[in-house]
Amino acid sequence: MAPPLLVVKVVSPGAENHRRDYFEKRNQYEWRGIAEYWMLDPVVGQMTVLGLTPQGYSEAIFVGEAVVESPSFPDWSLTAEAMLALG
Repeated sequence: MAPPLLVVKVVSPGAENHRRDYFEKRNQYEWRGIAEYWMLDPVVGQMTVLGLTPQGYSEAIFVGEAVVESPSFPDWSLTAEAMLALG
């Protein structure tokens, strides 16, 4: 089965959840070849977009009124603030 194009995760509060979502899942998803991994983190008020490259994931962080930029979905037009409100 082919990997999904995108995984979106709302990071739960707590150090263990933070470590799992930012490090363990990132490594697992990169290894599986998932093209994009989005982390919505309401605790710190940011959205992280990880796009898979031949060298591994590249990371971009978006906050507030910044429009989220997605390598796989170039027509995406929501801001980080709007995305966090949906989470």
